[in-house]
This record gives sequence, structure tokens and C-alpha cells, in this order.
Amino acid sequence: MKYFREQTQIKNEDSVKQLNAVPLSGNQEFDTDNGKKAIRIEISSASFTNMGSLRRSRKTTLDANRLPVPCIYPKPLIKHAVLSSQHLLSGSFSLDNVNVRANYKLSIDKIGEAPANTATGQASLLAQKVFADFVFMVDANGLPVGIQSWRARVGRRTYLGTPNLNGNPYKDVFNSVLDSTLRSLVERVVEKDLYNLVNNQVVGEMELQ
Repeated sequence: MKYFREQTQIKNEDSVKQLNAVPLSGNQEFDTDNGKKAIRIEISSASFTNMGSLRRSRKTTLDANRLPVPCIYPKPLIKHAVLSSQHLLSGSFSLDNVNVRANYKLSIDKIGEAPANTATGQASLLAQKVFADFVFMVDANGLPVGIQSWRARVGRRTYLGTPNLNGNPYKDVFNSVLDSTLRSLVERVVEKDLYNLVNNQVVGEMELQ
């Protein structure tokens, strides 16, 4: 059985370090004495650090008994690869101490006697563990030629807060919304930007040992 080497370095970290929301916005509902209310969250930009290296978080498993299956992503991991007689290689990559800082705007309508409120500022979150669970299609030599699946998940994390909410009557609920939003941003950058880096520059050069 062959396994990916312990650590794989990603070149051009800056290409995944900055995520410019275009823009990111949405509503998050919560329960109040006056029924369900919604907080509107807008993220204008976000920056990430410690996205430049991947570690294998568990041993990869080669399933040599699987029949050929179509690749769900249109771009092959290795150019000109012949996608026939493939097997599946599954495992997980991990990232440590990923930090995200995001510029936000939060808005909420009047609730009972509580007035409408808007808050802006920058919030941050530290994700001590972030995972990318993958299934690669591999050729007869055990080399990846396509992605069957790629899923991001955030493990342990710490919401670092924002200084702009001190004294705000909605501080607790706003912080809760920011915590979940920043976690979603980390998942987004792993699902899209980090996937593109792995697809374009890592897998084609990845060594098996």
C-alpha cells in the first residue's frame, strides 16, 4: 500500500490567502419573544493565513476493487491523463491554525422595545484544525488523475471576537452570527480556492511513498 508523503508544500500562498467577497451576504434567523427575527450579515473582504501547507491527517486507502466512475470535476488533476481503469484513493489533508479576518456589516430591525441596530468592523477566528476529505481517482501506477470528491470541514476552532461590539445591546447574538459566518468562510476557501491549488499544482507533482 502506498501513502501520500507527510507534508506537501503549496506554492504561491498569496493566491489563496486573500478571499474577496463579491460580496458575501445573507440572513441568519434566531428566536425572540416576538417570534423569529433575522440578522443580515455582509462580508466585504476576508484574509487568511497559514493556508500554505497541507499535512496528511490520516493514511490514505486505495480501493483497487472499485469499477471506473466518472470524475465530478471537469478539469483533470494531471493533464492528458487517461481516465480508464481507475481505482479510488481516499484520505484527508489537514491545515493547522488557519486564521481568518473579515470585514463585516451586521444589521437588525427593531425587536419589541429594542431599536434597530447596525454594526461594522473586523472580526477574526482561529481554526486550530481544518480538514479536506478527498477521494482521488488514480491510474494503474497509483497516481491521481481526477477528483471524485472533496469536502471541507472545520474541527476545533476559537472565535477571537471583534472590538466594535462593546456596549452593543446585540453583542451576544452578533458574535454568534460572526462565529458561524467565519467558520463558513474557512470552509468556503478550502472548498474552492484550496481545491483549485491542489488541482492545479499539487496533485500532479505529488509523490507517493
